Amino acid sequence: MQRTKDLVEMSVKQGKQTRIDLNTAVIGLARARNQKASAEQKLEQSKIDLTEVLGVSPSDAVGVTGELDVTLEDLPPTSQLVEMAQSQRADLKAAAARIAADESGLEVAKSLTIPNLKVFGFYDREEGSNLFGAGVSMPLTVFHDYSGEQRQAAARLKTSELEAEALRLATERQVVSAVARYESTAVRLRQMNESILERSEETLQLMQKALRAGKVGASDVLAAQDNLLSVRQEYVQAQNDYIDAVRALEISTGGALSMSAGS
Repeated sequence: MQRTKDLVEMSVKQGKQTRIDLNTAVIGLARARNQKASAEQKLEQSKIDLTEVLGVSPSDAVGVTGELDVTLEDLPPTSQLVEMAQSQRADLKAAAARIAADESGLEVAKSLTIPNLKVFGFYDREEGSNLFGAGVSMPLTVFHDYSGEQRQAAARLKTSELEAEALRLATERQVVSAVARYESTAVRLRQMNESILERSEETLQLMQKALRAGKVGASDVLAAQDNLLSVRQEYVQAQNDYIDAVRALEISTGGALSMSAGS
């Protein structure tokens, strides 16, 4: 924007552009400075957020070096991802443990309703004779037959099974949704490749040359610059969406799927 403003100012002195074009360029430069200040503020906030993730003091100087490298990867079949998720996720493992515990509880409740038989023997002497005998005793559950405990245990088991099934279905939906989101963002990222950025930058350079030659006005160059900014923002947003989609896939599979989301 500073270059454009300088070019327009020179063209005005040469009589190739008007004061209206210069005013347009000055306004555009002021807008660009405001956008830069806003971007710098976001950068500082991002650094503070990064210190929280890293577990260091916000007053520590942190930064990111290198270029963002988003690598597109092909996914396994969705059915395989669902199986991976259902065998890996901690919430499904916990649901299986609850079912096992409730099954044990039901077995205990059932055992309480079955009489505990006792076999016994005895020896005695009566009028000079030896008496031997044996018998079987069985308690009668007259006052409490434990049927209520059995019904409660069965109900708990049924509830655990239904909850586990609902969780399995929810997991499948999450994985399918995450796959669809990933594939959509991957397509966008492939379409919004660096060649589009290069063409937009080349268009701006051509417009600046035309401005020097007096063939176009400042508004045309500003439009080309706005287009370049928009393309860059769309490209960055596509990268952000792709990384979010990768994270959703990893979460939905319980970490069974680990993918590169840039460095």
